[in-house]
Amino acid sequence: MTNATTLPTAARHLPVSGTAISAASVIVARIALAATLGLIGFSKFTAAEAAGIMPLIAHSPLLSWLYSIGSVQAVSNIIGTSELVTVGLILLRPVSARAAAVGGLLAVLTFLTTLTFLLSTPGAFAFHGLAVLSDTGAFLIKDRPANRVARRPRRSADGHAPASSLVASHRLRCYGRGCSMPAS
Repeated sequence: MTNATTLPTAARHLPVSGTAISAASVIVARIALAATLGLIGFSKFTAAEAAGIMPLIAHSPLLSWLYSIGSVQAVSNIIGTSELVTVGLILLRPVSARAAAVGGLLAVLTFLTTLTFLLSTPGAFAFHGLAVLSDTGAFLIKDRPANRVARRPRRSADGHAPASSLVASHRLRCYGRGCSMPAS
């Protein structure tokens, strides 16, 4: 329990506990992640977005094979569908923590795959005396903060991470019966 004298003056008079604020911030972050990934996923069904991601996918050693099985629009639709499935799983958190953990893992994989485009896309870096991100590189790097939100471990009311969390399980420290999260 936090001693009231250690809190800033304004925080001592708030009628909401730190736990409630923390819980609300997790919900807001989850909804923001889902909204962002959802908008990106829905945009994949447009011809402009399909054409826009084509050079990124074509140069990717992880995804370029998709063009051998489908058209530019079909590949974009597949990627958009996977992003929307990820959003659906993330939003299932009130019903199923396990489904949300799988959604979080899929989001991490999505963002990490996008970040690999920095290495495989020609022109992702511009050289002006030193390497700086080009417009393409700056577009791709946006996934770094979203990746952090997707990987954020969920904690129960008692401050412990749920054992079923696939995303957080690698950060758990378990001693006897109780598990705790290391301080971040």
